[in-house]
Amino acid sequence: MVNSISSNIAASGAMNLLRSNNSDSGDLFNNLAGTNAAAAGDALFQALGGKSGRQSINGILQEQKITSTKNGIYVNMAQRIEYIQQDKLTPSSDWEKIAGYAMKTGRPMVGFIDADGLPQVQLQAESDLSKFNPQQLRKLFESMDEIAVMAHKIQANATNDEWVKKLAGAATNITLVASYVIPPQATTPNNWEQEGVLLLNNKQPMKVALDTKGDLKVVDQAFDPEINNLPYNQQRLLREAISGIAETIQNGTALYEWELQATSFANNKIPYFLEIDPYTNVISAKEVKADTITPAFLKTPPYADVGDDTPLMESVAELIKAGKPYFLDVDSTGAIVAKEVNAQSLIKYNAPSNTQASSLDVGAIVSLFA
Repeated sequence: MVNSISSNIAASGAMNLLRSNNSDSGDLFNNLAGTNAAAAGDALFQALGGKSGRQSINGILQEQKITSTKNGIYVNMAQRIEYIQQDKLTPSSDWEKIAGYAMKTGRPMVGFIDADGLPQVQLQAESDLSKFNPQQLRKLFESMDEIAVMAHKIQANATNDEWVKKLAGAATNITLVASYVIPPQATTPNNWEQEGVLLLNNKQPMKVALDTKGDLKVVDQAFDPEINNLPYNQQRLLREAISGIAETIQNGTALYEWELQATSFANNKIPYFLEIDPYTNVISAKEVKADTITPAFLKTPPYADVGDDTPLMESVAELIKAGKPYFLDVDSTGAIVAKEVNAQSLIKYNAPSNTQASSLDVGAIVSLFA
């Protein structure tokens, strides 16, 4: 019966229906056919998603509008989370700060829309997990515990690597600034760059290290506290060498090998320091570079094995290393999987179990009449 109606009449009937807030399915099919309308209406609405044949099209369209609005919020959330991950956006709202914390610590997070229609983010372990059954929940929490341990190891290795790179780049930076190749920074932690350039221009030896916060610091070697750890006689010899080397270089009176080494470094704008051999008491000049200033404990990452020995842990490890947001889910086989947070995954994670009717748009409704 419905298929026998021309497409023009179908479109007209559908549009009249969309304009009406009070028409029911029976009125629609009476207008279109005049016979067996109620039965046809019931059949159509069941085709639209199992709804009662007496539910109005207006209700379906309203549900469509709500779904579209929610999806728009999820798209916006995903974009802002991506900007935070890329350091293009400083978190300001609570949910943005939680997202930033989750990415920084490598913990799974979920985004959702609360009862007031506002975006929210929670650590997944603290979120509503009622969509999962007890067996799935047990697997989820077991995986989260394993991930927490692995995330700690990954972050420890990353911090170690960051510190090594800071030390490796410090001397080059000082040389480039002192040589006017790059402009000086206005400020640096502990004024390390400013102090290093000043000492280099004065041809003085320096020590480059990290403070307790992992920030670079540069000190005049004459005030290096490590000298105090040497035997008294070696302290005396090294302090005498440090105190007189700058003047020796400036006067061009270098005689000993270590003085000539120091002169070469200073004249070529290469940061340097003096060292005393613990067995022979011979002084030498050393270039400030990664292998001479990196402490032994930083030369090897603290964790050779972070625990990424299963498909799940391997995928999570990659996300954590990249600083990307993710959450855990259950796939069709019942296995725990990691999914990166984006607009599509947010929408799917938060979708109600039955979204068939919601997924239909006006075009789909009209097409049923053609």
